[in-house]
Amino acid sequence: MQQNDFSAALEQFQKAVTYDQLFIDAWLLMGDAAVELDSSRIAAQAYENAIQLDTLYFLPTAYLLAKVYLDLMNYDKLIQVLDDVYTQTELPEQLFQKIEKLRDNAAFRKNAYANPVAFDPKPLGKVINSQADEYVNALRLDGSLLVFTQRIASNENPPFKEQLKLAERDSLVWKQAEVFFRRIGLSMSRLAQLHLLRMATVCILQLVVGAAVWEVAISISQIK
Repeated sequence: MQQNDFSAALEQFQKAVTYDQLFIDAWLLMGDAAVELDSSRIAAQAYENAIQLDTLYFLPTAYLLAKVYLDLMNYDKLIQVLDDVYTQTELPEQLFQKIEKLRDNAAFRKNAYANPVAFDPKPLGKVINSQADEYVNALRLDGSLLVFTQRIASNENPPFKEQLKLAERDSLVWKQAEVFFRRIGLSMSRLAQLHLLRMATVCILQLVVGAAVWEVAISISQIK
């Protein structure tokens, strides 16, 4: 059998459990091989059989099964198997944190699907939208100010440059976006760090203090 030949491995594990349905290691390895092949339903059945034979034979099995349930979008089963197996079990801290993160993820997705939010994106007009890539953006809480990064093709090396742009909205009309921060003698990696730091700072200020701090944040950012 060739290395990483998960299809052949899966076939061998399936044969093994045909001869011995109590072969728990074969069920576990079958689940692992099926995961590698993106065969989530086969993986789920294999891990389920392993847990039925011995819940705590391999402690992470229920966590692996829960991850498969996440792929299958079966959030109720995910939460149930974690509760059934791990509620009364003392766990290593690392596994406990993974389980809690997975449980929170499932609960969030379940709630999001149950309560969909309308999403109807609209172009902001020629004064902002362009053929260039636009990303790393932040919007003032009252919706009157937009800051975004624009990536523009260049004949220099590297073959592009980034500009931080700012646009204001008067009533329902956006004004022409203006260059707010230019690439001047900085490497792209350093520029990216500056952009991320700037936008993270502004977003945190919005959350903690409110829209009023924007004016202060912008004034500070203009200092060279």
